[in-house]
Amino acid sequence: MLTASATIYCPNPHCRAANPELNRCCQTCGTAIPKVYLWAVGGGIEAYQPGDLLAERYWVKQGQLLLDTQPGIAPNAPEEISEILDPYLRLFAYQPQVPLVYTTLIQGQRQGSREMLLLEVPLNRLEPGIQLLPRLTDAWATATSLRQLNWLWQMARLWQPLNIERVASTLLTPEILRVDGALLHLLQLQPDGKLTPDLSHLGRLWQGWIATAHPDLQDFLAALCHQLIQRQLVSSGALVTILDRALTKVGQAYQRQVVLATQSDRGPTRQQNEDACYPPAGTIRTVDVSREVALVVVCDGIGGHEGGDVASNLAIATIQQQLQPRLEPPAFLDTAGWVEALEKATLIANDAISQRNDMELRQERQRMGTTLVMGLAAQHELYLAHVGDSRAYRITPNACQQVTVDDDLASREVRLGYNLYRDALQHPGSGALVQALGMGDSTLVHPTVQRYILDEDCLFLLCSDGLSDFNRIEENWHAELLPVLQKKIDVKTAIARLVAIANSQNGHDNVTIGLLLCQVQPTSVSTPLSADLALCPSDSSHESQGPPPTQLLAPPQRLNWLPWLVAVLAMIGLGGMVAYVRSPALRTLLAPPPQPTSIGEPAPDPSKQESSSSTPITLPLTSALLQVIPADPSNGQPPATLNLPLAKEPQNQSVPSVRIPQGSLLKVIRHTESKAGILTTLKICWVEPEPVVRQGVAQAGDEVMAELRVLVSRLAIVEPATLSPKILQIVEQSCAPLPSSTRDLAPLPQPTSSSFP
Repeated sequence: MLTASATIYCPNPHCRAANPELNRCCQTCGTAIPKVYLWAVGGGIEAYQPGDLLAERYWVKQGQLLLDTQPGIAPNAPEEISEILDPYLRLFAYQPQVPLVYTTLIQGQRQGSREMLLLEVPLNRLEPGIQLLPRLTDAWATATSLRQLNWLWQMARLWQPLNIERVASTLLTPEILRVDGALLHLLQLQPDGKLTPDLSHLGRLWQGWIATAHPDLQDFLAALCHQLIQRQLVSSGALVTILDRALTKVGQAYQRQVVLATQSDRGPTRQQNEDACYPPAGTIRTVDVSREVALVVVCDGIGGHEGGDVASNLAIATIQQQLQPRLEPPAFLDTAGWVEALEKATLIANDAISQRNDMELRQERQRMGTTLVMGLAAQHELYLAHVGDSRAYRITPNACQQVTVDDDLASREVRLGYNLYRDALQHPGSGALVQALGMGDSTLVHPTVQRYILDEDCLFLLCSDGLSDFNRIEENWHAELLPVLQKKIDVKTAIARLVAIANSQNGHDNVTIGLLLCQVQPTSVSTPLSADLALCPSDSSHESQGPPPTQLLAPPQRLNWLPWLVAVLAMIGLGGMVAYVRSPALRTLLAPPPQPTSIGEPAPDPSKQESSSSTPITLPLTSALLQVIPADPSNGQPPATLNLPLAKEPQNQSVPSVRIPQGSLLKVIRHTESKAGILTTLKICWVEPEPVVRQGVAQAGDEVMAELRVLVSRLAIVEPATLSPKILQIVEQSCAPLPSSTRDLAPLPQPTSSSFP
């Protein structure tokens, strides 16, 4: 237990009074005081003593544990993103398991300065004082067989994304592995170094846990470790499949009931309620999830009086229609089936809203849309699906954790490795959505689906931003939601109180809330797992490990022309075939859309996989502002600079090329169809300065031209509102006018045969 006590300053900018660390609220103005505890990595932290103050605000509690004494002031952002920071940003989608970087400090003199990372760390609030979460190895021996399998399953699912970022050694370091009940947490990320670990190393680690494993698991775990160590099992996807089978078997020895409740309110300032939910607002019922499925959906409409309420209600009706046949046995699905069903229902809802927009000739900001967050409990699992910024929180006796990551500009900046989250939130337009249902074709929508094993009593809260804004949940969960788990109040009372908090403490928006109270009880004596259950599955299918990077446009896919050729010949004859062969643009437009990714826990950034790139684009919309993004040479991608020819008259046969450094900004001027394909003309708006001035570098005002395939994976759409005022001024001078948002972009004209030269 730690005894050193700090002084925290009130976050209210009109107060800033000093308060003892133990105060929940400011003793002067009554404002709630957030306690931000941090874990220091590197930078010589071992040289500091309890009571030392770093950067005049970070109080050393003990060892690597610090406290921010000025939580009302945004932490300073680093001048540049270092290599040590990059894995934390790329794995941002894995919160709360992967820690969030709060800020960085540079310690020491300039010559020998060292970077210190300050990571947000969850604490063990079940014990008195300020303590870290217990080590997995300390909690292992007393855990149930289901809990032990759950921890192994989470480690297996994290292996691939951490391995991609070269920090898989994290999962081999017991001191880093912490647990908060059922949920695994990583205290920090451990770089791999020169040697790259594989699953055999994980098998050796788990082998040391066999003796203290639950008796029902020992034979199974021994067989599993043997396969890993002998490299008979080398795929993390196959490992996850094996553990899924074991979880299903062990999970049958438990009874699970889910009490679900919904409520929606217009709020004190809005004329109509654009939110919607399923089941209808006011529903409260108990579901035995071994016999039927518990489903809660919350939607927050976008479009104001232009149809936000229409979009949210249409999404609810479509999803209900799609999932209803699966909500009762014997139509239950397996794990992969539920993930696919939730994704499919979400995409069909998107298309229903988008088609309604098209039918009513809605363009740009007139288009209606909606966010979505959905929870589905079936047997021993709970699935969460979301698009937009409606959120899901997981509440246990120890903590309240946001378990969805908003699809907004701030989150995208972090996932692309451009910025720290706390700093990204300070930029104008950081909360602007990068995806929502109904704004475009379903190929542009990437729903995130997560899975949780239900091995303990817990509460899932789904809500629109009318409640979650301004940290109201983080401030009130302990008083309003923890008593539900403690059986001191019921869900009806809790949901009514939350609506009252949203209206009185926020009040700027509609509010919609869904609660899923999960209650877990063992029902029978468990049976030992057979060692045969640990055999490598015969099929090599690997489920996706998580969501793709947030993206606005999807990459084009090469057309397999032979099947299309046969189809065209059969349907419309030789004339259709000739038209198809002569039109490269038509082949691009007819290319099959990319299939939605099956998503489990938040996933690795596929930017470093061969199958996708970090922020792929297809046809950038006219007037879109684009930025040159770095490429990864290890994947065979081109260098981090972009070389494009200047746009000249067609008769000019000598067209010089210019080099456009990464980070530079360009505006789409027009698209031209030719026999070579689709050519895009772009205007240079701002060039990222380089340390050494070289010839042949693009200048602001230059126009360049490139084939579409050259631009794929090299450029990303940028919201003008996210730029610094200085750069935005330069961009506006070079490339005015700019759209205020991506929703203002002019649609592309439809290609016609007459446009071919």
